Amino acid sequence: MFKIPNQYKLHDTYDMAIITQGKKILLYDDEPILYTGFNRYRNRILGSFLVENQKVKRFIHVILDEKEFLEFKFRKKTLSSIYYEKRNLFIIDISADRLDSYLVDATTIPKELFPGSESYCPKYLTEHSLDYSTSLLGNEANNHEADPEELSKVQTKIAVLLKSAIVNVFTYISPKISIVAHNIGSFQIQYKIELDPDNHRLFPEFEEKEIRNLLDGYLSYPIQHLPEDVNTFHIENTKSNIDILMNSIKEESKILPNVRLLKREKFIEKMINFSRKYEEICDLEKKHFTDIQISKITKNETIEPIAILDTNYGKKISNAIRVYETNSPNYETDNIAKEYTLLIYHINVETRKGNANLFDESTKKVFKPRIYILGTNSLAGTEYTKSLHNNKRIKVLAKATRFKKRIIYLEIQDSTGDYA
Repeated sequence: MFKIPNQYKLHDTYDMAIITQGKKILLYDDEPILYTGFNRYRNRILGSFLVENQKVKRFIHVILDEKEFLEFKFRKKTLSSIYYEKRNLFIIDISADRLDSYLVDATTIPKELFPGSESYCPKYLTEHSLDYSTSLLGNEANNHEADPEELSKVQTKIAVLLKSAIVNVFTYISPKISIVAHNIGSFQIQYKIELDPDNHRLFPEFEEKEIRNLLDGYLSYPIQHLPEDVNTFHIENTKSNIDILMNSIKEESKILPNVRLLKREKFIEKMINFSRKYEEICDLEKKHFTDIQISKITKNETIEPIAILDTNYGKKISNAIRVYETNSPNYETDNIAKEYTLLIYHINVETRKGNANLFDESTKKVFKPRIYILGTNSLAGTEYTKSLHNNKRIKVLAKATRFKKRIIYLEIQDSTGDYA
């Protein structure tokens, strides 16, 4: 047992290092080896067993934000890389009659006790849930406050996302998504899902665990795997994560009724369209908050994060979707910019992305493409924002991307409204 100088011992602030709520075991071997939970200040702690002698068991605790924990959970980072990056580690010594905590530098840990280069998070059993929550993080949201207009948009987008996942996995279902009273915890919104609100007995003998498993897998796929998998979509039998997800749905269909089974190409197409909803959520204006955390709520009321949606994630999902479109024969993009008539109903003036109704005069059809306005000029006071606020149609020069002849994306030249 290596010695720690007494000067590193914590006194008044020792409780920062101690898990007091929501403890979850990630790896167990006669005793907890790897675990997580929260201290009294609601900081996420990742803990691991270090060493023991006849009198003392020693553990390492490190405080993480939810982004860092998700990177570890999804095996994007190792335990050793987290220790090196965080530097400040808590050492917890537990004996029969006392608990001591120390704050030390990562270099204090002997090399032979330091986790190895392959110290990824083990795959652990999770409690699946039909209840989900969204937390607004940063800025005013940290004071448990939210702007009504921003909050309304987030609530609606997340509800659409959850409903879309359900109808993509199951047939003959009209789920009901309800918003439950807000909880404190930054600014948190809870969603309750009823798969059979009218009691049509669509699942007379359903296994709740299997339903939760399918929904969790479908919801988390765009976040965990899409950016890495997208280049394999055109290759059959790759055993990529999309194929693993399809196989799991196929297996669950042997137990559950009303499971939607699709051919690979159609399944991927639906997954891309589902991923666009994440893209739209990332593009929401965030003046009063910075990030959106999506979590599932387990039966014992603990919150388990699925994703934290921010600008960086939005870029990853957008790039993945563009790669898919480029590789798919069902997509085509204008070679040169053409004139289109739009009515913009959503625009983020910072990211310059949004949505619009596009009126195709040749076919008399109305499309609802995502839009991106090129350039760096401010959009304030332009025809784009006037279209949004005054419900006004404008003409723009843009390159359209079509999927099976349907316009889904518009890249607009930065004219600041000269073509209106």
